[in-house]
Amino acid sequence: MSFLEVKKFGTYNEVGQYLLLPVLSTKINNMKKNVLFCLALCFVLAAQSCMDDGCSFKGKWSVQSADVQSTKLSASILQMTKDDYLNSTYEFAKDGKITITGVPGSTTKEGNWTFDENTQELKWASSEGASTPFSETFQMESCVNGEMTLTQRIPPDPAAEAMAEIKITIKKVK
Repeated sequence: MSFLEVKKFGTYNEVGQYLLLPVLSTKINNMKKNVLFCLALCFVLAAQSCMDDGCSFKGKWSVQSADVQSTKLSASILQMTKDDYLNSTYEFAKDGKITITGVPGSTTKEGNWTFDENTQELKWASSEGASTPFSETFQMESCVNGEMTLTQRIPPDPAAEAMAEIKITIKKVK
């Protein structure tokens, strides 16, 4: 084969490109489609797992850990507050109702709860006319695999001097 004949039919690289380009192009397009499908599937599964991982508020939660810090309150008050949290369960109903149960034999508090997705603020308060009014506001720091970490500043007003900082971790029971 002469040089002119090679040029006429092209070099090996040119011939390979002409022969393989449509095949490679099809394979690359299929790979792109497969990658996009896999990414979409992963997104759907991740979104579903976020909904099913126990981080939806609905259900019963128990306190796993509590940390109460203050330079203004006595150690005994801090320990009592911590013990109160550790012995509490929170039951969030889908309709916005909450039931807080403390140490066995203690009173059960009932009220309403709200969660602001923009600010990640979880609030609960007694219903109007409750004999023992209560209200708490927590900042949700994380919610992973049915475990939520909440922080609270007392008082919640950032302009006021802080009396205490509370951090609790609650775990979904059912």
